[in-house]
Amino acid sequence: MECIVDPTRTYGQVQALVDGQRWTAQSHSRGVTCTHCGSATEIACYADASADATYCLKCVFANAVIPRRTRQDGDQTAAIGARGAVS
Repeated sequence: MECIVDPTRTYGQVQALVDGQRWTAQSHSRGVTCTHCGSATEIACYADASADATYCLKCVFANAVIPRRTRQDGDQTAAIGARGAVS
């Protein structure tokens, strides 16, 4: 996760692919709350499929439940688990 944390703190925002899903990580000096686990975090992650939901890095990289888009219509589907690493 350091490969995301350090650049995010330096540049304010980075993008990463996790299991084929694009995520944007943003630095928040006051902290935000993870939509999935409720933890406070200074690095907030947003999935392209759900820019309104905020996730912590732990939930994004630890097989947490995350939103995905369907390939047929581009709408959100039921949440599924994430696997993988930064690409």
